[in-house]
Amino acid sequence: MDKVAILMSTYNGEKYLREQIDSILFQKGVEVTLYIRDDGSSDGTIDIVKKYQPITGKEIGERLYLTRSALRTDFSILTGMKILESKPKIGYSYIEKKDSEKVKDIMGPSITVDTNLSVYETILNIFSKDVGTIFITDQGSLVGVVSRKDLLKIAIGRTDIEKIDRKSVV
Repeated sequence: MDKVAILMSTYNGEKYLREQIDSILFQKGVEVTLYIRDDGSSDGTIDIVKKYQPITGKEIGERLYLTRSALRTDFSILTGMKILESKPKIGYSYIEKKDSEKVKDIMGPSITVDTNLSVYETILNIFSKDVGTIFITDQGSLVGVVSRKDLLKIAIGRTDIEKIDRKSVV
């Protein structure tokens, strides 16, 4: 079955939002993942969006094709800033903030490395740029995501990191 990820932005869309979300989620012959970002609605939009949550960290990871460990830093930041609420054994839920910061103002840099870079050089990159995750690309296309924890496991192991096949890490 084909998989499709849909990014939806909302702003005071209460009138048609339920029908729109249901129409997207109940498509036949395709597995749909819907991500919704609200831009400060003042009507009932947020309440409608909240009814379609919570979602577990495992589900988020599966939908993004990432490990939960790769997302752990992001979850910590979002729950610490009170953008997400985390309930053990239930999942994550969005918390409406009247004076919330814009993502672009708090987001760290996104670091990409090409598949031809060695594991050793990738480790140097992740620590010198002080990021938790590095995106691996091949000719401009995303082919993998590696977390700081993943690279630490490799570095601490008894493997010569200069001899690791880069494709096996991706």
